[in-house]
Amino acid sequence: MVNFNHEQLWIAFQAIRGCRVALENAFSCAIKREAFDKTLIEQPVVRHKFGNCGRMVESLQAWTEQIIYELENLSEADGAGLLGETTALLKVKSGMICKYIAEECLKIMGGLGLTKTGQGARIEAF
Repeated sequence: MVNFNHEQLWIAFQAIRGCRVALENAFSCAIKREAFDKTLIEQPVVRHKFGNCGRMVESLQAWTEQIIYELENLSEADGAGLLGETTALLKVKSGMICKYIAEECLKIMGGLGLTKTGQGARIEAF
């Protein structure tokens, strides 16, 4: 094995998918759940949370696609030498974004996000 680029990219792929699933669950909960005579999604703070989370996931997706493009266009030796640091940073950043999104989805869902079954099961597993 020359490098860990593919393993680190796999972690980034899993992080992106997990973030999207968590946001999907939190969004479906925010549409149904009511607070202060409005659904949660009508609250500006909740929309702001979803906007921040979406921005982070999309930037992670773009960075991942950029690295894959560079790996496809470089030789294997050049890709291993030039992109090792970048894929390591991508892995670290994807973990940080996963943590942030899991916390925000938990805040949006409230107690439902802590259940091991039901609506919060995928966030709790994430």
